[in-house]
Amino acid sequence: MQYITMKHEHLLYFLLALIPLFSCKKNINQDTATPSTLSNDLVLYMPFNNSLADSSGNAISSSSFGNISYGNNRYFEGGKSLTLTGTSRVEISSPRLDTLSRFSFYMEFMPYNSNSMVLLSRTRFNVTTNMKQSFSLMTNFNGGGTRYQMKRPGGCDDINTATAFGPEVKGSALPSINGWNYAAITYDGNTVRSYLNGNLVASSNQAGLNLCADAPLIIGSWFEGEPHYFQGRIDEFRVYKRALSENEITQLHQLRK
Repeated sequence: MQYITMKHEHLLYFLLALIPLFSCKKNINQDTATPSTLSNDLVLYMPFNNSLADSSGNAISSSSFGNISYGNNRYFEGGKSLTLTGTSRVEISSPRLDTLSRFSFYMEFMPYNSNSMVLLSRTRFNVTTNMKQSFSLMTNFNGGGTRYQMKRPGGCDDINTATAFGPEVKGSALPSINGWNYAAITYDGNTVRSYLNGNLVASSNQAGLNLCADAPLIIGSWFEGEPHYFQGRIDEFRVYKRALSENEITQLHQLRK
């Protein structure tokens, strides 16, 4: 009887030791955390719930060009992501986005193919003598990963693209085709950092940058001469007027919206 009691006691200790492991696993996988910092300095938030509405409270307006629709998000909920056809785009205009010297972009995306496509840019779409181009964020750039590039300090009005743009911030990690990914660009006034699916894929020291003024943000294309239209789905687009931390980027993806 004593042997049986000790055996049961050891089994009890073993089961008790497993409890923290299962608890940690549950905390990692659940999507219920809503850290208050994720609303700090939020300038724009577009959840694409059957509309282009801004849910940040700043009432920033947007317009669509070409055929857009709304499809499933990564939770398979209908009408909760933006679908772009490869010939369409969304333009967002607001003085709140002008000349930010610290910023972050976050978005979730599902590319339908491996073509070089623009996720986000700031430019006038129509070709003019001064198009006010500021930056572009591409995926599958030349068969590789993401690429971010923007105007050098003081170069907002420089129309010579060969000299106006700074170094490319490129990552080699490839996004999932026909699967959901999440990308983020952060800038703290000194360093541009590019993230894909929670991992830092590239960084570049570039002090004194800003987003430039007098041009819209464009989701899904660059300018009409080289549109590189995005074909696929976009969701949970956010703009902050500060640099998000790597942990905050991961927390954004874990939120169940």
